[in-house]
Amino acid sequence: MVVEKLGIFQKILGAIGKRFLYNRSQKVNLYMNAIIVQSTIEEFKEIHGDYKTALENFNRVLETGVREIVSDLIDQEFMFGIGLKTLLSRTLSDCVFALKVGLWTLMGKKYKIIYSEPVWISPCESDNHLGKIVIKIKACPFCYGFKNIKNELDDKNFGDFIAMMMRGILQETLDYIGKDVVITCRETKCFMNGDEYGELELIFNSK
Repeated sequence: MVVEKLGIFQKILGAIGKRFLYNRSQKVNLYMNAIIVQSTIEEFKEIHGDYKTALENFNRVLETGVREIVSDLIDQEFMFGIGLKTLLSRTLSDCVFALKVGLWTLMGKKYKIIYSEPVWISPCESDNHLGKIVIKIKACPFCYGFKNIKNELDDKNFGDFIAMMMRGILQETLDYIGKDVVITCRETKCFMNGDEYGELELIFNSK
């Protein structure tokens, strides 16, 4: 049963469960993973003819893959018959906790090298009536060593695929509990654009 809001007990379970799931998962070196992503984008570019179309298609494939992983993980039990679905709630601000659990499950504690703590911006502070999550990227292995293609992307950013990955994590959990919310996402700051840090926005909208 999905609770209205997460309490201390669920958050303690999440802190334990994310470590169980990560320790049981197959590990991939972060920088090797970045090389794989860069090579895949180049392959998509060869197929589709330009980087903008390549990234649009890569983003869709990536989000689908992430959602499939999350869908499988939600029903997995990590200890004593308890699973990740125990950590879901109907309160949108709890998505920050769900995102941190998801990132840890995928990347382990190394995710903190790349990302700052996600921040929930409530409706009264946001230009969107349902609120949003903002995440800073402190270091980006995906941009590192890759050619600067910002002039070939029009209104898109290279790191939009990272925002799509996070959207996939949260949208799958919201759909699972039947929440009538659609998340839109974008990268608002990017190292490739000369910004001092990357920044992602995940914006919550009514269906």
